[in-house]
Amino acid sequence: VQSRHKRFNLPPPLSGPRSYTKFLLTLVTVQGKQQKQSYPIQKYMVHKLLTHKHTSLTEFRNCLATVSSTIGMFRPDTGRSLQSCDVLFNDDAKRGFLKFRGGATINISHSKTDQIRRGHQIRFGRSINPS
Repeated sequence: VQSRHKRFNLPPPLSGPRSYTKFLLTLVTVQGKQQKQSYPIQKYMVHKLLTHKHTSLTEFRNCLATVSSTIGMFRPDTGRSLQSCDVLFNDDAKRGFLKFRGGATINISHSKTDQIRRGHQIRFGRSINPS
């Protein structure tokens, strides 16, 4: 295209400042943006992350935090603001609900969707068949 413009003594189409950026924006409006693909997390992915041979306790903690954030559908800022005191094990069993023994509760003090600003409690149950 640029050689044709030079041949007829015309200025090249991408010669001005920010001309390439403007050209790309024009293409996006004509072609549209590609949809972001999201893949749901599968049971085998969680199992693989948790049974992976970790070299350190920190690596295992990071894998566990990733799995918990994904399964709990946390927003990035929610997972980032969690502290160790927000995770309660067997909380429902201690309150008298013995059929929920082995589960965990995660307290979220602030959430984007929390309209009355009281926080949320997300519960993780224990599988009957862990295989």
